[in-house]
Amino acid sequence: MSASGPPLSFGRFVLLELLGRGGMAEVWKAKLEGAGGFSRTVVVKRILPQFAADPHFAQMFQREARLSSQLTHANIVQVFEFGEHAGEAFLAMEYLEGRDLTRTLSAAIQTGVPLGPGLAVFLVREIARALAYAHALKNEKGEPLGLIHRDVSPSNVLLGFDGSVKLLDFGIAKALAETAERTATGTFKGKVGYAAPEHADGNEIDSRADLFALGVVLHEALVLKRLFKGSSDIQTLGLVRQAKVLPPSKQNPAVPPELDRICLKALARLPEDRYPDAGALANDLDPLVHQLQFGPTQLAKLMRTLFPVETRAKTEAVVELATRTVLPARRPLWRLMLMFGALGLVVAIAGLRLWPEAAPPAPLPQVELQPPPPALPVAPPPVVPPPTEVPLVEPAPRQVAPKKVRAPAAKPKRKAADLKGGEVVDPFSR
Repeated sequence: MSASGPPLSFGRFVLLELLGRGGMAEVWKAKLEGAGGFSRTVVVKRILPQFAADPHFAQMFQREARLSSQLTHANIVQVFEFGEHAGEAFLAMEYLEGRDLTRTLSAAIQTGVPLGPGLAVFLVREIARALAYAHALKNEKGEPLGLIHRDVSPSNVLLGFDGSVKLLDFGIAKALAETAERTATGTFKGKVGYAAPEHADGNEIDSRADLFALGVVLHEALVLKRLFKGSSDIQTLGLVRQAKVLPPSKQNPAVPPELDRICLKALARLPEDRYPDAGALANDLDPLVHQLQFGPTQLAKLMRTLFPVETRAKTEAVVELATRTVLPARRPLWRLMLMFGALGLVVAIAGLRLWPEAAPPAPLPQVELQPPPPALPVAPPPVVPPPTEVPLVEPAPRQVAPKKVRAPAAKPKRKAADLKGGEVVDPFSR
């Protein structure tokens, strides 16, 4: 079946899209459906039949999957379910919208987008926190579980479009590795370029082997080149055994000296020369994360730059889902008016048919009109006699006594001292 084919039923799951296929398993995007319309998008990892048919593998797989289902951490992909269907072993895990580190680094190389040391420091710090949690996990009795990932590599580091960083495949790495070694004695199976030197030598490993692998991831994310890569797996194992590593700043001048020291310590050939645990590595990286100012926001922005089509398709899918299932489409206003108008007309017609026929109105009582009362007599206005004429008597002429004519008085003579220059001089002005 192709990745673009119709959905495939697989037990309680519906397989929607083939995400990847490796030498040991197939990875599918699937949907888990339940009662009451419950639906959840998950990842189903189907173990290939040649491994599932091995009794030793089945026992190891169940043990490791049971342990991995107990891991609950923000930087670890959650395992929801494990089991068998039609003879195929499977894991149902958390689905994350994003890309693994391998594809992210390849996209940066192809597009020429500069990454800078901030990305490497941030994602390795997050994975170190996940390893510190898993390595220190204990059972109900307080005994260490001794979990080792055994396959820390870029393909198992997921970078979400939301800026999250998660480590996957904690459940089956040990079972797959031991089964592969049993089926092909004398050969080394797995990602040999990320194995610790003691593992390449065939010695027992502990949690510090995961730290060496994480150091390889850090170095490759800084220089965008494979650290241990020969022309064959045998040559690659030889390079791993030697563990001769140059500081990443030799190939990337943007790497600060402190980051050189941290990277080389994680890649020490002897386990005792490395960090004692993943928590110590995470603590050493914390100041650099703050100094370089790189976090989830910057990672999400970088993922949108490197994968614009995928992020746009995801956004459109979310908007379409929200419009279809959460926010019903609005009807045009004229349709609503027409619908309510038709509803009102139907109600009116039904009301006319059901309403009882009204009785005719009662006649108004006849009222006999009475004639108006007779008008009261009006007395005539009184007769005013005309005024009598009074004869006019002219008054006698008035006798006027003749006026006496007085002789004009003589003007007083002014003194010569009062005249000065022909003007009158005010005496108070002196």
